[in-house]
Amino acid sequence: MADPVSLALVGSVALTEGIKFLYGQVSKILERRSARADAAKKDDAAAKKAEPENIKLPAVFEGQLAAAKIDFDEVERQYKALLLLRGKLLNHAEGLIAVDPKDKELLSDVDALRQVLESIYKQRITFRGEDREQSGTTITTKVKISEVAGKLVVTQIDEADNVNVDTQAELGNITDTGDVIITNIGKVKGK
Repeated sequence: MADPVSLALVGSVALTEGIKFLYGQVSKILERRSARADAAKKDDAAAKKAEPENIKLPAVFEGQLAAAKIDFDEVERQYKALLLLRGKLLNHAEGLIAVDPKDKELLSDVDALRQVLESIYKQRITFRGEDREQSGTTITTKVKISEVAGKLVVTQIDEADNVNVDTQAELGNITDTGDVIITNIGKVKGK
Protein backbone atom coordinates (compact mmCIF):
# COMPACT_ATOMS: atom_id res chain seq x y z
CA MET A 1 0.00 0.00 0.00
CA ALA A 2 1.30 3.46 -0.87
CA ASP A 3 1.77 6.08 1.79
CA PRO A 4 -0.91 8.72 1.07
CA VAL A 5 1.67 11.42 1.75
CA SER A 6 3.62 10.13 -1.29
CA LEU A 7 0.75 11.52 -3.35
CA ALA A 8 2.10 14.99 -2.48
CA LEU A 9 5.00 14.27 -4.85
CA VAL A 10 2.54 13.91 -7.73
CA GLY A 11 1.88 17.67 -7.81
CA SER A 12 -1.28 19.74 -7.54
CA VAL A 13 -2.22 19.72 -11.25
CA ALA A 14 -1.98 15.93 -11.57
CA LEU A 15 -3.65 15.43 -8.22
CA THR A 16 -6.53 17.71 -9.25
CA GLU A 17 -7.07 15.76 -12.48
CA GLY A 18 -6.78 12.47 -10.61
CA ILE A 19 -9.40 13.53 -8.05
CA LYS A 20 -11.78 14.53 -10.86
CA PHE A 21 -11.28 11.13 -12.50
CA LEU A 22 -11.69 9.09 -9.29
CA TYR A 23 -14.76 11.13 -8.30
CA GLY A 24 -16.25 10.57 -11.76
CA GLN A 25 -15.67 6.82 -11.50
CA VAL A 26 -17.50 6.67 -8.18
CA SER A 27 -20.40 8.65 -9.65
CA LYS A 28 -20.63 6.21 -12.59
CA ILE A 29 -20.49 3.20 -10.29
CA LEU A 30 -23.26 4.60 -8.08
CA GLU A 31 -25.41 5.35 -11.14
CA ARG A 32 -24.89 1.79 -12.42
CA ARG A 33 -25.73 0.42 -8.96
CA SER A 34 -29.00 2.37 -8.96
CA ALA A 35 -29.87 1.28 -12.52
CA ARG A 36 -29.13 -2.36 -11.63
CA ALA A 37 -31.39 -2.13 -8.59
CA ASP A 38 -34.22 -0.82 -10.77
CA ALA A 39 -33.60 -3.51 -13.41
CA ALA A 40 -33.40 -6.23 -10.76
CA LYS A 41 -36.92 -5.37 -9.60
CA LYS A 42 -38.11 -6.22 -13.11
CA ASP A 43 -35.71 -9.01 -14.10
CA ASP A 44 -33.31 -11.06 -11.95
CA ALA A 45 -30.97 -11.62 -14.92
CA ALA A 46 -29.84 -7.99 -14.63
CA ALA A 47 -28.22 -8.66 -11.26
CA LYS A 48 -24.88 -10.08 -12.46
CA LYS A 49 -22.03 -9.94 -9.95
CA ALA A 50 -19.59 -8.15 -12.30
CA GLU A 51 -19.97 -6.07 -15.42
CA PRO A 52 -17.31 -5.00 -17.93
CA GLU A 53 -16.39 -1.35 -17.84
CA ASN A 54 -14.44 0.50 -20.52
CA ILE A 55 -12.10 2.74 -18.56
CA LYS A 56 -9.36 4.91 -20.03
CA LEU A 57 -7.09 6.33 -17.36
CA PRO A 58 -6.04 9.94 -18.01
CA ALA A 59 -2.35 10.76 -18.56
CA VAL A 60 -1.88 11.63 -14.86
CA PHE A 61 -1.91 7.88 -14.14
CA GLU A 62 0.82 5.38 -14.93
CA GLY A 63 -0.41 2.54 -17.17
CA GLN A 64 -3.98 1.49 -18.01
CA LEU A 65 -6.56 -0.83 -16.55
CA ALA A 66 -6.92 -4.11 -18.43
CA ALA A 67 -10.44 -5.41 -19.14
CA ALA A 68 -11.83 -3.77 -16.02
CA LYS A 69 -15.03 -5.06 -14.47
CA ILE A 70 -17.14 -3.56 -11.74
CA ASP A 71 -17.49 -6.11 -8.95
CA PHE A 72 -20.95 -5.26 -7.63
CA ASP A 73 -20.58 -7.51 -4.59
CA GLU A 74 -17.63 -5.31 -3.65
CA VAL A 75 -19.66 -2.17 -4.44
CA GLU A 76 -22.22 -3.32 -1.89
CA ARG A 77 -19.51 -4.01 0.70
CA GLN A 78 -17.91 -0.61 0.07
CA TYR A 79 -21.12 1.38 -0.48
CA LYS A 80 -20.89 3.55 2.65
CA ALA A 81 -17.19 4.25 2.05
CA LEU A 82 -17.94 5.27 -1.55
CA LEU A 83 -20.58 7.73 -0.40
CA LEU A 84 -18.43 9.15 2.39
CA LEU A 85 -15.28 9.59 0.29
CA ARG A 86 -17.21 10.94 -2.69
CA GLY A 87 -18.74 13.57 -0.38
CA LYS A 88 -15.35 14.52 1.05
CA LEU A 89 -13.88 15.07 -2.43
CA LEU A 90 -16.89 16.78 -4.06
CA ASN A 91 -15.65 20.37 -3.73
CA HIS A 92 -12.17 19.47 -4.93
CA ALA A 93 -13.54 17.48 -7.89
CA GLU A 94 -15.76 20.39 -8.93
CA GLY A 95 -12.91 22.90 -8.57
CA LEU A 96 -14.55 24.83 -5.74
CA ILE A 97 -11.61 24.17 -3.42
CA ALA A 98 -8.06 24.14 -4.79
CA VAL A 99 -6.08 20.96 -4.26
CA ASP A 100 -3.21 21.44 -1.82
CA PRO A 101 -0.64 18.62 -2.03
CA LYS A 102 0.38 19.46 1.56
CA ASP A 103 -3.12 18.72 2.91
CA LYS A 104 -2.55 15.33 4.59
CA GLU A 105 -6.26 14.73 5.20
CA LEU A 106 -7.04 15.32 1.52
CA LEU A 107 -4.23 12.99 0.45
CA SER A 108 -5.50 10.34 2.84
CA ASP A 109 -9.04 10.67 1.42
CA VAL A 110 -7.75 10.43 -2.18
CA ASP A 111 -5.72 7.34 -1.32
CA ALA A 112 -8.67 5.77 0.52
CA LEU A 113 -10.99 6.36 -2.44
CA ARG A 114 -8.41 4.96 -4.81
CA GLN A 115 -8.09 1.83 -2.65
CA VAL A 116 -11.86 1.33 -2.66
CA LEU A 117 -11.93 1.65 -6.46
CA GLU A 118 -8.99 -0.76 -6.73
CA SER A 119 -10.98 -3.29 -4.70
CA ILE A 120 -14.00 -2.80 -6.99
CA TYR A 121 -12.01 -3.05 -10.24
CA LYS A 122 -9.55 -5.62 -8.82
CA GLN A 123 -6.72 -3.60 -10.36
CA ARG A 124 -4.15 -1.11 -9.20
CA ILE A 125 -4.59 2.62 -10.00
CA THR A 126 -1.28 4.50 -9.80
CA PHE A 127 -0.50 8.17 -10.33
CA ARG A 128 2.55 9.03 -12.46
CA GLY A 129 5.49 9.66 -10.18
CA GLU A 130 4.33 7.39 -7.38
CA ASP A 131 6.63 4.70 -6.09
CA ARG A 132 4.32 1.73 -6.69
CA GLU A 133 3.44 -0.68 -9.51
CA GLN A 134 1.74 0.85 -12.53
CA SER A 135 -2.01 0.74 -13.03
CA GLY A 136 -3.48 -2.45 -14.39
CA THR A 137 -4.03 -6.03 -13.52
CA THR A 138 -1.92 -7.59 -10.81
CA ILE A 139 -1.87 -11.37 -10.71
CA THR A 140 -0.70 -12.59 -7.32
CA THR A 141 0.00 -16.26 -6.66
CA LYS A 142 1.28 -17.56 -3.33
CA VAL A 143 1.82 -21.26 -2.73
CA LYS A 144 3.51 -23.42 -0.13
CA ILE A 145 4.09 -27.00 -1.26
CA SER A 146 5.93 -29.62 0.76
CA GLU A 147 6.74 -32.05 -2.08
CA VAL A 148 6.60 -32.09 -5.88
CA ALA A 149 6.66 -35.49 -7.60
CA GLY A 150 5.14 -34.52 -10.96
CA LYS A 151 4.83 -31.41 -13.07
CA LEU A 152 3.90 -28.19 -11.24
CA VAL A 153 3.14 -24.85 -12.89
CA VAL A 154 2.47 -22.27 -10.18
CA THR A 155 1.24 -19.46 -12.46
CA GLN A 156 0.17 -20.05 -16.09
CA ILE A 157 -0.73 -17.04 -18.25
CA ASP A 158 -1.44 -17.74 -21.90
CA GLU A 159 -2.07 -14.15 -22.99
CA ALA A 160 -2.46 -10.90 -21.09
CA ASP A 161 -2.46 -7.19 -21.70
CA ASN A 162 -0.83 -4.73 -19.29
CA VAL A 163 -0.30 -7.25 -16.50
CA ASN A 164 1.85 -7.34 -13.37
CA VAL A 165 2.70 -10.80 -12.08
CA ASP A 166 3.73 -11.54 -8.50
CA THR A 167 4.44 -15.22 -7.93
CA GLN A 168 5.71 -16.45 -4.59
CA ALA A 169 6.43 -20.13 -4.12
CA GLU A 170 7.79 -21.91 -1.11
CA LEU A 171 8.74 -25.40 -2.20
CA GLY A 172 9.95 -28.28 -0.10
CA ASN A 173 11.34 -31.49 -1.61
CA ILE A 174 11.37 -31.80 -5.41
CA THR A 175 11.76 -35.47 -6.34
CA ASP A 176 13.72 -36.80 -9.32
CA THR A 177 10.46 -36.89 -11.30
CA GLY A 178 9.47 -33.41 -10.15
CA ASP A 179 9.32 -30.61 -12.72
CA VAL A 180 8.58 -27.09 -11.47
CA ILE A 181 7.77 -23.98 -13.49
CA ILE A 182 7.15 -20.98 -11.26
CA THR A 183 5.64 -18.60 -13.83
CA ASN A 184 4.89 -19.52 -17.45
CA ILE A 185 3.82 -16.55 -19.55
CA GLY A 186 2.81 -16.90 -23.18
CA LYS A 187 2.18 -13.49 -24.72
CA VAL A 188 2.14 -10.19 -22.82
CA LYS A 189 1.19 -6.95 -24.55
CA GLY A 190 1.28 -3.39 -23.31
CA LYS A 191 4.54 -3.42 -21.36
